[in-house]
Amino acid sequence: MLITQYSFAQNIDINLLKDIHVHRNQNLDKTMNLISDSQYGISLATPLAQIGYAFLKHDKQQMQNGFVVLYSTGLNFVLTTLAKQSIQRKRPYHSYSFIQKKTDDLFHSFPSGHSSNAFNTATCLSIQYKKWYIVAPSLIWASGVAYSRLHLGVHYPSDVIAGSALGASTAYLSYWLNKKIKKEVLKKHNQGKWIWTP
Repeated sequence: MLITQYSFAQNIDINLLKDIHVHRNQNLDKTMNLISDSQYGISLATPLAQIGYAFLKHDKQQMQNGFVVLYSTGLNFVLTTLAKQSIQRKRPYHSYSFIQKKTDDLFHSFPSGHSSNAFNTATCLSIQYKKWYIVAPSLIWASGVAYSRLHLGVHYPSDVIAGSALGASTAYLSYWLNKKIKKEVLKKHNQGKWIWTP
């Protein structure tokens, strides 16, 4: 029963990837590569830009925002890497000859690290700013990164969905931990145990 369910899920996975990848517009391959690779720069540049701006403007809230995104990005990288090494799913082009590898990749397939990083950054920004002109472009960009991984043939849809969910969840976890730590620090400060200046 379990094997049958797994086979059914795997069939849906590869059939959906086949529909996206095999019938793709190949003229968009270079564009999709650029969108895919953009997550490296944007995921790192976002917190550094926030911290740099905060330093220049002496903005404590912006400084905190930048550091939360930075450690959320680090935590997300660790969790994604651990998942990849634990599950060790092969890339789709290793198993199916009709899938072409159209970009370089590292490690294993599940979950998608690009999708995870992109949605981690997009979710962090959405939590921080809550403005449609920040939230909408962030999520559209992250969705574009996730889609590009299917277009380029290096991930199954389930890799991308899991990566996106992991990235968003890590962002929420980071903000929950930040609030909890701040609350505990403030509590100890008020009790006279710590002297703390934010």
